[in-house]
Amino acid sequence: MRNTNNETGKLHKKLDSLQQLKSLGNQQFISTLVQDWADSKPDNDTLQKLRTAWLEMIFYINKLELDRATYSIAYSQLMDKKNKEIDALGELLSKVTDENIDNDDSIPRN
Repeated sequence: MRNTNNETGKLHKKLDSLQQLKSLGNQQFISTLVQDWADSKPDNDTLQKLRTAWLEMIFYINKLELDRATYSIAYSQLMDKKNKEIDALGELLSKVTDENIDNDDSIPRN
């Protein structure tokens, strides 16, 4: 049976990357328009506030994307560690048999 979880995860990463590229392109496009507009009308206070607000939004979006990437890395590392510990536990459990326990004199008995 095929493991589709891994394939689905890769597809999600590709779609996320594509969405990030589109978002960055849109941010660049809007930034250029707002900057050109603000440069052509430097006395327009509303436009200057729009430019400042847009820059703050870009910084916030970039912070959220950085946080998400950091959490994703931390989660991946945590899952890797958990899986290694499960594998180690499985190896230990495979070594333990009823016969080993019955013949082990170091186990206190009542």
